[in-house]
Amino acid sequence: MIANTVQILRRSIAPGALLVTLAMPLSIVAQENVTEMRRAVDLFSNVLREGLGLNQRQGIFSPRNGDVQGRYLAGQGVTLSIVAPMRGTPDNVDISVRELGQSLDELALQLGGMMERGVVTRPDFDAMRDALALSLRTDEISLYYRDLMQQLTQIGSLPVMDRALAEAALQIRRLQSAAFADQSLLTGLDDELQTLREHVQSQIEALARLRRDISRQAAEAESMPEPATLAAWQATREQIELRVGELQRQLAGRMQTLRDHQATVQAEQQLARQQQMAEFEQQLFTTVCDFAGGLRDLPSGEYLNLVLVGAGRADEQVAVRYDRVYTISQRDLQDCQRGAITGGQLLETALSYEY
Repeated sequence: MIANTVQILRRSIAPGALLVTLAMPLSIVAQENVTEMRRAVDLFSNVLREGLGLNQRQGIFSPRNGDVQGRYLAGQGVTLSIVAPMRGTPDNVDISVRELGQSLDELALQLGGMMERGVVTRPDFDAMRDALALSLRTDEISLYYRDLMQQLTQIGSLPVMDRALAEAALQIRRLQSAAFADQSLLTGLDDELQTLREHVQSQIEALARLRRDISRQAAEAESMPEPATLAAWQATREQIELRVGELQRQLAGRMQTLRDHQATVQAEQQLARQQQMAEFEQQLFTTVCDFAGGLRDLPSGEYLNLVLVGAGRADEQVAVRYDRVYTISQRDLQDCQRGAITGGQLLETALSYEY
């Protein structure tokens, strides 16, 4: 009788209702497990901050000197986003130094082309205006004066040099804020460039005076210039050309010195960053291994992912650094808990890639 009743009840319960009845307790248990793991991850993140000294602030209004943020995703594992403290080589300065190198390369190309051609592609508007005025006259005298004015346009590199010197002075000030910069060298170089710019300005003024003198006389001339006047103009032009060539060589040399020092600063920054990051990673894995018991409830088949923000190689095109990711298996964490491996061994066995 009882057996028949049980069979009737079994047939009367819909299969779907039975699945829903069983799924509800399982869902509650799964959510509780996720909640517990998230608490464990928050606690583990706090332990890492303390162990790595990342809870210290550089000043009252300054951000933390590094940070750890944890997250748990069921079925995947724990992800810790870690910002390492980089003493003296912040990313923005490192990137600025690289940008500085690009600016100096552009200036070097501009100056190199200027010295090869001896002329500048930018129009000389003063010379164009004077030539236009002379073009209204078609006699032999006007042709002669137009030829004189045309010769002056061959000294058009002076404005380019002046702009290059102004840009170089700006780049020096940027480089002075970078770690490992030789302040004495940069100060001396800045003084030399300032002196060069004064000389360039002097030649710009001398060229403008010569142009005005020729233009004024051309507008009123009824005959060819006197031989003495022509000789004086020619001597002035040759003197300006000679001085400009000397200034070009001096400027190119100073720019090369600046570019060489920029490359040295960038190399030293990169080396210091690599050393600091290696020390931090060793300390990080030692701390993770020492406190691995905090993740003992990590489900089987899930992983601990350590994301070191900006610790990877630099992308020159977009001026950012990739993240370096370490993936640690549950088995390796258990080995740490038992004392079977050290933090250094954990670092060696972890899967590493950049993203």
